[in-house]
Amino acid sequence: MTYGLLYKHQICNRCNKPMLFAITKKTIDECWWRCAKKSCRLTKRVRCGSFFKDKHVPLNKCIMIIYYWSLNDVSQATTEEILKVSSTGVVMSWFGMLRDLCTRWIRDHPIQIGGHGHTVLIAKNLISHRKRSRNGVVLPLNEKWVFGAIDQDTKETFLVEVYETNAETSLPILLKHLLPGTTVCSKDCNEYNKLMRATDNQSILFVAPTGPRKNIVENLWRCMTDKLKRMRGTSDANTLSYLDEFLWHRQRRNGDRSTCFQKALELIRTYYPCS
Repeated sequence: MTYGLLYKHQICNRCNKPMLFAITKKTIDECWWRCAKKSCRLTKRVRCGSFFKDKHVPLNKCIMIIYYWSLNDVSQATTEEILKVSSTGVVMSWFGMLRDLCTRWIRDHPIQIGGHGHTVLIAKNLISHRKRSRNGVVLPLNEKWVFGAIDQDTKETFLVEVYETNAETSLPILLKHLLPGTTVCSKDCNEYNKLMRATDNQSILFVAPTGPRKNIVENLWRCMTDKLKRMRGTSDANTLSYLDEFLWHRQRRNGDRSTCFQKALELIRTYYPCS
């Protein structure tokens, strides 16, 4: 309740009377809601209707899992060790649920970067490729790329999952995520400008890269791969959610640990309000 993640009041479903908050040893949370009417005494779990409603982990550990996830530098295995969580997959499940909230946030708040006076660098990286079996036969697995751009000054970033990175595929993505007036550095600038002229769209300008800008993109990939390595195992099916989680944390990378934690609580309150 202190963090605004639980309801401060409950109404009895049976007699429609206000319920009282009470301490008890009969639940995992050691508290519950109980109907004030003596002839009823219906009870509810304190987490009823909240983000925690279907979870079977003590609330104090739930909050600590959220805290360690918010830091973005503590692995699932380390969190399990610190909190002494013995049940297999509990922390992994919690990290996955929080990652799903990041995906909802990114979908509801599309990222746009750049603008007049801003220069962005195109970033693309192959994250899964065709693999061969022992007899040399190529397995039917499509190559998967991460494509996006990073503002060289503000370091704002957008990343998406794609299967091709040619100019025809990439241009609509760039037009969606870049603000008008943005200058884009790309070695394929001539091809991009040709497509822009064909569509009579001059909202962004493509130029050839100059100067030592490669480190900016390399640092972006290093941060993302470090994040994936800390997870100790990922699934190709969840690539998009990994990117969304990475972007959500990256947008909130400035601040101390308390600020990161508050941002995580704010994310939960956005989709599970308990007012």
